[in-house]
Amino acid sequence: MAEARVNQDTGHGQINSLTKRKEADELAIRVAKEMINTGYNATTDFPISLLYRELMDLVPDAKVILSVRTSGDVWSGSVLRTIGQVGGLFSRAPFRFIPHFRRFSVIDSWIWREIGVAVDSSRRLDKDELVKAYNDW
Repeated sequence: MAEARVNQDTGHGQINSLTKRKEADELAIRVAKEMINTGYNATTDFPISLLYRELMDLVPDAKVILSVRTSGDVWSGSVLRTIGQVGGLFSRAPFRFIPHFRRFSVIDSWIWREIGVAVDSSRRLDKDELVKAYNDW
């Protein structure tokens, strides 16, 4: 969990951020446990890869196959051709009026923010931000 540093100017925001991080961590553990309890015994790719720590803690003997792209540029190109197109689609009519897709849009935004990519339903994912997220990851 992130360390809390409080000062007069930014203390509230940092504590709020810490609380949200703790809530996100707890949710990740709950989701990982639910996946296992539901009977899932395999997973693949993004976004479930965001839960790898929680899954490894819960099933330490699990076999893991790590696939990597040769560069952030290659990965970002793949994202933009595939999963990167989904969120923007579901935030537009008629999907935005359907509760299931509205919830998906919230999750989609969280996924991208979690890896450091700014999301905005009015624009596509940015290739340079994706490359940076890949390199930082």
